[in-house]
Parts: sequence; structure tokens; C-alpha cells
Amino acid sequence: MEAQMDKKQLLAEAVKAAGEQSKAKQLWVIDSMIENIAMAFAEYVGMVSIDENGKPLLVGAIKRAMAAYEAYENSPRAARAAFVRSLLSNSQDVFAQQVYVATPRGDIAWMPFVSSVTEFLGHYPGAQVDVERQECKIAEPITNTFLMTKIIPASLLDQASLLELIGDPNQLA
Repeated sequence: MEAQMDKKQLLAEAVKAAGEQSKAKQLWVIDSMIENIAMAFAEYVGMVSIDENGKPLLVGAIKRAMAAYEAYENSPRAARAAFVRSLLSNSQDVFAQQVYVATPRGDIAWMPFVSSVTEFLGHYPGAQVDVERQECKIAEPITNTFLMTKIIPASLLDQASLLELIGDPNQLA
């Protein structure tokens, strides 16, 4: 059950499902901050969140982020920014999730502004989980900023650090 997995296990499962193990091993050694951000993202969205095709959102997000990193791998600053921006580009998809657990008192819905999906599911071990997608009606700047505060270490949420982390990779290259 996902609620029992820690964020490192979740990330490892997503990387494996994306077929990116060798790239990820190299990347995590080169840039442990990227691994930490990816783990925080994995913990927040979990493996139950789905993309528009009903596949795990986390797997596709990691695959796209790895490709974004690779596109700028000759410039570590640009590559890091491309990776983080790629993960953040999933913010609308994260907030499009409708995750419910069945309890004896009725279904309980996950509220993304309150907790990560893994934290939410951790409160209901063994419960049946249903996931649907709906159109996200929250403005993208809000979902993007909120997700940023959840996956980027608090010590890097200052203006200079954010310019490095989420700046335009073309300008950082």
C-alpha cells in the first residue's frame, strides 16, 4: 500500500516504471538536491495520482523532468532549473486529482492544500482508494506556487535561490 512507502521508495518505484533507473542513479549522485526535490514531489503526488490517460502522474512527471534535465545537461544550473520547472508544470494535474478513501462513515476526499496524498492515505491504511480526475479550476499561478512551497526546501525559497531553481534554463545555460 502506498501509505506505507516512504518518499525514497515512491521515487524509486516511479523511476523504475519510467525506465529511467540508470539516468536517475547518475543524476542523484551529481545533484542530490534534485533527488530531494523529486522525492518531495513523489511524496506529495504519490503513485495513486493519475494523468489524463489514467496512468500514474508521478511516472510521467519524472520521465519528463529527466528529459528536461538531459536537454541542458552541459549546464548544471540550467539543467537543475529545467528539471524543477518540469515538475512544477504538473501543478494543475496535481490539483485535478479527486482521491477518495472509503470509510464506514462514508467517503473522505483528499484536500491537496491540507496534506500530501501520501500523508492523507497514511491516515486510512487498508482503505479502498478511488481516484478520478476533474478539471482544475484553481488558477495555475496558485497551484504552481503552492506546489513549489511543498517540493523545494524552505531554505531555498528566497528570490536569488528561486531564480536559480526555476529560472529560464535558456538564460541560465
